[in-house]
Amino acid sequence: MLNLGQVPFSAENIERIETSVNNYMRFAKIKIDTEPLGDTLRVTIAQTEVVNGRILTLAELTDRAIEVFRPVMPEGYVYVINAQPIEE
Repeated sequence: MLNLGQVPFSAENIERIETSVNNYMRFAKIKIDTEPLGDTLRVTIAQTEVVNGRILTLAELTDRAIEVFRPVMPEGYVYVINAQPIEE
């Protein structure tokens, strides 16, 4: 579930995040959940299905979360990524 809570994202950045999250789920079967914790946004990213025979690594999942959140995080806020590769 995408819960951005009180993190002060602009409307444009919220739309950008939602679009990215929806595209990752639709095309790559990657689920992204968020939980705000004060000035920290906890991001959980997991591959839910194997697509085209490819299982993403921990590093690849982390990179995808960084691509979504690094450009839009408000000043003074941080994100913590919890990547969960699919079980083989």
